[in-house]
Amino acid sequence: MDFTFTPEELAFRDELRDFLVAHRPPVLDESFESQLNWQRVLYEGSWVAPHWPEEFGGRGCSITEYALYVEEMGRHRVPQIAGGVGINMVGSTLLGHGRADQKARYLRPMLAGDEIWCQMLSEPDAGSDLRSISARAVQDGDWWVVTGQKVWSSSAAQADLGYLFVTTTGEDGAVGTTCLICDMHAAGVDVRPLRQLTGDSHFCEVFLTEARIPIDQVIGPVGQGWKVLQTTLSNERGLAYPLKEQMVLSQSLGELLDAVRTPDRKCLRGELRDQLVQCVIHDRIFRLLNLRTLSRLAEGESLGATPSMTKLFYANYAQRLHQVAMAVKGMDAIAGSPSEWNPILWYRQSSIAGGTSEIQRNILAEVALGLPRERRH
Repeated sequence: MDFTFTPEELAFRDELRDFLVAHRPPVLDESFESQLNWQRVLYEGSWVAPHWPEEFGGRGCSITEYALYVEEMGRHRVPQIAGGVGINMVGSTLLGHGRADQKARYLRPMLAGDEIWCQMLSEPDAGSDLRSISARAVQDGDWWVVTGQKVWSSSAAQADLGYLFVTTTGEDGAVGTTCLICDMHAAGVDVRPLRQLTGDSHFCEVFLTEARIPIDQVIGPVGQGWKVLQTTLSNERGLAYPLKEQMVLSQSLGELLDAVRTPDRKCLRGELRDQLVQCVIHDRIFRLLNLRTLSRLAEGESLGATPSMTKLFYANYAQRLHQVAMAVKGMDAIAGSPSEWNPILWYRQSSIAGGTSEIQRNILAEVALGLPRERRH
């Protein structure tokens, strides 16, 4: 693929750069309130999800322009937005599988930050194996009655709506997966924040006890939620998150290299020098993997197992880089403010969130290598 940018693409990037220079918060505050305020600033400029259609608050930009957008957001180290889970996972799925009335009802409030979404996929006994979820929905007249437990539900404590996957039984007795929209303030929905290693409570567990959801609050066909979920996971592991993370990690690597060039750190041990070189190599490979994803998307090709390969590589590299940072900086790595050392703790979860590294290896084995599917006993 030719990665020479057109005048229109460069103009798009320059407009975004000018906007970020003018509006980026001077202090990087990751509190929920600050994230929400930043999202609303972006919404006013139509910069929350520029790849969405204009009718829903986007700009209808091309895949290459979207890649430029993600890279610039990472380069400028802008704060996260409050509604990132909904926009990156739910919004794109609604665009592909939602009814017209659902798109009209949910997409703009999602972009504007008027409604915050969380995802409810993983379960304590299923983990990343989403084919083994046990939360169940039973139809009762005009309602779904849901009972079960979810865990690792990002932003559930602040969420108004939940993106919920449950098992359902059809009239023919066949058991399938169904995707529901859950009111997080409804009776029978109990959200309990989980304190993390970083000291934050970004993740939550959610208990559903005969929670009642209107029968029409389904995304996609009943019993065919697996197809919907595949779209969600492709969005989560596809292009946006890896591109931004590559830019953020590349900047962290640059800062680490600057640190070892100071007079008191010139005599690094040979082993540590080798580890730094490996990080530089991994940084280049990570970018090339993302460019391959971009190329395939631009050409309309199937991504296959590429997102799993990129996700697996990213998790390993992110943890390696921060382990090297600890070795270089020692106690200095955790002597500053929480915003300075939290990434060292945060990236421990990179091999779990978005599908564990074990799950990614299974996907690569089955899809890329054609090995037999894992047997269940």
